[in-house]
Amino acid sequence: MNVRDLGALSLCSLALLATTCPASASTSDGPRTSALPAAAGSSAPDFNGDGFSDIAVSATQAVINGHEWAGAIGVLYGSATGVRKENAAVITEASPGVPGTPGYGHGWGEVQGHGDFDGDGFDDLLIRGRKLSKDYQYMVLWGSGSGLSGGTVVPSGEPSMTVSRMGSGRVSVADVNGDGIADIAGNGYRGVAEQTTGGLRTMVGPFSRTTGKPATTKFYGTSDLDDLMANYPAVGDITGDGRADVVTQVVDYNRKITNIVYKGTATGTFVKGNSLPAEWGKPGLWRNGSFGDINADGYQDFVAGTAADTVDDHIGRLNVAYGGPKGFSTTIPAQTYRQSTPGVPGTNQEHDDWAAAVSIGDTDGDGYQDVVIGARNETAADGTRLAGAVTILRGSAKGLTTTGATRITQDTSGVPTTSEYYDVFGEAVSAVDTDNDGRSEVFVGGPGQDHFGGRVWRLPTGPAGVTGTGATSFKLTDLATLTGAVGKAEFGTLLTQ
Repeated sequence: MNVRDLGALSLCSLALLATTCPASASTSDGPRTSALPAAAGSSAPDFNGDGFSDIAVSATQAVINGHEWAGAIGVLYGSATGVRKENAAVITEASPGVPGTPGYGHGWGEVQGHGDFDGDGFDDLLIRGRKLSKDYQYMVLWGSGSGLSGGTVVPSGEPSMTVSRMGSGRVSVADVNGDGIADIAGNGYRGVAEQTTGGLRTMVGPFSRTTGKPATTKFYGTSDLDDLMANYPAVGDITGDGRADVVTQVVDYNRKITNIVYKGTATGTFVKGNSLPAEWGKPGLWRNGSFGDINADGYQDFVAGTAADTVDDHIGRLNVAYGGPKGFSTTIPAQTYRQSTPGVPGTNQEHDDWAAAVSIGDTDGDGYQDVVIGARNETAADGTRLAGAVTILRGSAKGLTTTGATRITQDTSGVPTTSEYYDVFGEAVSAVDTDNDGRSEVFVGGPGQDHFGGRVWRLPTGPAGVTGTGATSFKLTDLATLTGAVGKAEFGTLLTQ
């Protein structure tokens, strides 16, 4: 589950905008006596129910039926041989069963998250677009035996003094109440004008295929109850109880930033958990987030890249916090990594945006999940600016380590194409095992490639980790025959995880 960069927001704006295990393992935070079910939406999607993980790719600027910036989604279905161009699809507002019609500037197809929203056993895909109807809204594309097909708009809600509304930004998909059905969580608000209360809103599944409405909604007013404004909430089961929690930065009315866990409950709302000091990840605000078990202790850990302030000049940092029964681990200290950290490949340079994208997966099959880090603006070895790069740091029993760290660019042997100005290779990253070999392949989005047509690369993995040998790449037009040119589609802007 990923949280994209929304830029710095004023405190008042945060009320209205969203960002939105081994059994019997033991840790110093306490023993795990049994394996718990994974939260819905916390693992890679299987849209067609064949047992292989799939991946969806945003191309929000694609020209569809002559309409510029209309938007599309490419879907790569997994198989015993991984993803293939022959087993792929492109979905747009012109696809059968999808509400609406392509239009100028819709920006349709921005991937939000995935999970089983209606309880039919197939994973579904949540997306958003700038103009799905009169308002900025979300849409579920439904999974089936033949893959994603048809869709339903999810109403955001009409705000009043008693009814909350989802904000207009990114949201996360996970199982907040532990019933096995996917829920939608993110920033929300209640009230109107000066009487607005900001906080965390949950749309609790199952969702209706007819109306798109959830079974119920829940709202936790952080600004009223805690005098805090939640910012960039990321949702995942960090406490290991089978219910997804919110990890979020909060800002108080003195503009002090703190990092807090709000724990999921059986009702779908949240209760306040523990926190980390503001110094973790300072300066700047998170721009994304991902969950996975880096040290294989049975608790999901949380990683996020930081949107650096002007002092850092957008060099970028990776923040790592370990999970435990109270939320953040009380015994394993949180960590921060940069390219200047010993053992991390590369060097700090202005505007690298190192960790602008992050993902977690076991790329070498050793049982510890690794962290994939995108640096979309990394300068190539020959001096080409904004070419991009990807770094992989490995997990271990002691947590994230720089031992065996790997750096991949388009100039790495075996990777198709070469580094060029503004390719932004690493704008999006995703570690997904699409062939069920026990190792997550690494998918990299480079929406600037091919004159902003965009491309996604699949980097193979093995016992030694990620390699360029045998890498493949995909363009939007590789996945389906489309009527007319797709223009500067920026394929690869976002990926499911």
